[in-house]
Amino acid sequence: MAGRERKTVEKSILDEYRNLYSGVISDILDTLGFRNQVMNYKIRPIYPEAKIVGFAFTIYAEKMVGKCLPVLDRYKIEFEAIDLLKKDDVVVVANANYCGAFWGELLSTKAKSKGARGAIIEGFARDCAKIKELDFPVFSIGITPADSHMRVEAVSFGHVVTCGGVKVNQGDLIFADFDGVVVIPSEIIEPVLIKAKEKGLTEGKVRDELRGGKSVKEVYKKYKVM
Repeated sequence: MAGRERKTVEKSILDEYRNLYSGVISDILDTLGFRNQVMNYKIRPIYPEAKIVGFAFTIYAEKMVGKCLPVLDRYKIEFEAIDLLKKDDVVVVANANYCGAFWGELLSTKAKSKGARGAIIEGFARDCAKIKELDFPVFSIGITPADSHMRVEAVSFGHVVTCGGVKVNQGDLIFADFDGVVVIPSEIIEPVLIKAKEKGLTEGKVRDELRGGKSVKEVYKKYKVM
């Protein structure tokens, strides 16, 4: 397994910035020259209130073609990965788009018990009503009752992956809400969050002035935000 180095960002800081939203995070990344940090629009929350702020724990999956694993080997790497989750991790599963549901209620139960903050699945989920009852945020490209067995399996974890078209390193910050999933590279987490909070406050002023009757043009000229 690759190293799990991450920038020191305390849980209190993550919670401080939880009320930000993916749009303002993406805007700041754009201004810093990181213009490919938003995952494919097909990766959606399985329930509208789902929101995730936490550190990427990466898993790579592949299609099972003509494989018939012994019972003891089924889900082997997937289980190893889930058992290694740490507090504030976010499961990020790349390349699992092969008909079966890679993620469900039981994995959500275990992940939540480990202190994980959610899961981003470039593939399918199931047991969604029960996952919502758990209040464990999951994003996926779709929902199916079909099991992953004999359809898709984890083959590695803890390495760089490309998920939803975005390069994700172990320890990058995942920020996901109803609008989509944004990846903040680990080396710029804190400056991005600080700048995003500042922009959010400015947008609040813009909102107030628009409500107060000022034109879009004059408000934009004043704040350069829209």
